[in-house]
Amino acid sequence: MALPDYFKVGEGTVKTVKSGGTAGITLASLANGNTTTAGARQSATLDLGALWAERWRVDCQFDIAATATAGSAINIYASYSSTTGAGTGNTSGSDATYAGYSSNKDASILQTEFIGALICSATTGSQKANVGIMFPKARYVNFVIDNRSGAALTSTEANQFVNLTPLESSIEDTV
Repeated sequence: MALPDYFKVGEGTVKTVKSGGTAGITLASLANGNTTTAGARQSATLDLGALWAERWRVDCQFDIAATATAGSAINIYASYSSTTGAGTGNTSGSDATYAGYSSNKDASILQTEFIGALICSATTGSQKANVGIMFPKARYVNFVIDNRSGAALTSTEANQFVNLTPLESSIEDTV
């Protein structure tokens, strides 16, 4: 019995979570959120499509207004749903402030899935990271960005986004 000749990972069309992106989220001037009630924003629902990739690479860029605390984080979470709109962790499916249940985002966010974090350097301006690989649990995804950087984000919306790149695997056999 012959084995396949090679295994290949390709990349599909990138989906962007940002103001004016595939799923909208307003990150301009997002406050530092080292409390249970401030500093988190949820995205509008992202539709991965009727046939979605099993794995997605998640990259991000955030623009920090003042010097971030070294080693602090901007956390990215996802909540899933089989229909557009509300998801787990009391996400609404709309671009809005995220407060969770009873205005306690720290308790509510635990009901979402932690995707990864941008670990901040002690500097201002744009910081980028490849935060991880996501395995979506359903077609519709709402993202929550929780700013724990020690500083607010800038008012420049264009420099702030989360990109999702589908990783499509195939096994190829040549004859």
